Amino acid sequence: MLDSYAVIMAGLLLIVPGLISDAIGLLLLIPPLRRWLIRRAVGDIYDHPLVSGEGRAEVRRATVIDATFERHEPDEERSDR
Repeated sequence: MLDSYAVIMAGLLLIVPGLISDAIGLLLLIPPLRRWLIRRAVGDIYDHPLVSGEGRAEVRRATVIDATFERHEPDEERSDR
């Protein structure tokens, strides 16, 4: 997803007049350089399978909630209704 945003940003930078913006836009169109820049910008978040799109298996832990409950009936004397 971040990769596609970088390509969109490259297109916008190519539209904006100027040599520096064109150079950055062209560099963002090179896939290995684009991935390197994204990894430098967002750090470890890019290596997450949901972000990188590599489809690596994700280990999920089950959430277990252990609880007991008691049902309390309303008192007959306290009923004001």
